[in-house]
Amino acid sequence: MSKRKVTRFPVDFESLQKGSVLKREYLERVFMVTADHANEYRFCLLTLRDQIMKELEKQGRPVTVIARHNDLVILTDQEAAAHNPLEFKRGARKMTRAHKRTLAVDISQLSHEEKLRWGRVVMNQGIILQSHKTAKRTIRVNGDKKALTESGEPKK
Repeated sequence: MSKRKVTRFPVDFESLQKGSVLKREYLERVFMVTADHANEYRFCLLTLRDQIMKELEKQGRPVTVIARHNDLVILTDQEAAAHNPLEFKRGARKMTRAHKRTLAVDISQLSHEEKLRWGRVVMNQGIILQSHKTAKRTIRVNGDKKALTESGEPKK
């Protein structure tokens, strides 16, 4: 028997490291779709991104993977440290917008059960948003008091 190189489909997860880039040309061959078919290519790209993150998480190697210019990029720790807080902020803003849309629902058009469910949802969303706002305020106020020096010791 001859030894052949075996690659896992669609990607050899074990070979992926932080800083790896899966180029568009390779991904087009894997997906059998060109980037010119934007919607289909984007769907495949995001599906593979999620698959990579889940698989590497299972292996005990959590990573952040992003789509950048039709490539998939596994961010280095430095890149992830800059990217993830921005992603978190976008999520918080998205929650706020969704809550405003929930409040804009005309509840006179809802059945009794739907009104009860809507009321619970509004209350839960409000509690989550208020706790987020309170936590931000607390961090901002206490930030100066608990500022650390470069060595990690409290400022004197």
